[in-house]
Amino acid sequence: MREINSTLVGTDLLAMLAEEEPLEEDIGILDSDGKVLGVVISPEAYRFFLKKLEEEEEEDRLDDESVNEFHRRPPVFSSSRL
Repeated sequence: MREINSTLVGTDLLAMLAEEEPLEEDIGILDSDGKVLGVVISPEAYRFFLKKLEEEEEEDRLDDESVNEFHRRPPVFSSSRL
């Protein structure tokens, strides 16, 4: 994560960051054409997203383990022929 000292950002952004419901809205930084240049999120939202990413990584790891276990099992052949 890149960092910047709060004294170097504008007062509008600081006021938005201080709002009561930080998880309700992110803050989009737009250029003069309305294109999103970046997004600022609250520490609470950041922790939430990190937790969700960790949960996804754990789920993916469990899926990989299941697949690997399946491939380690010896093949089962049917006694009937088609």
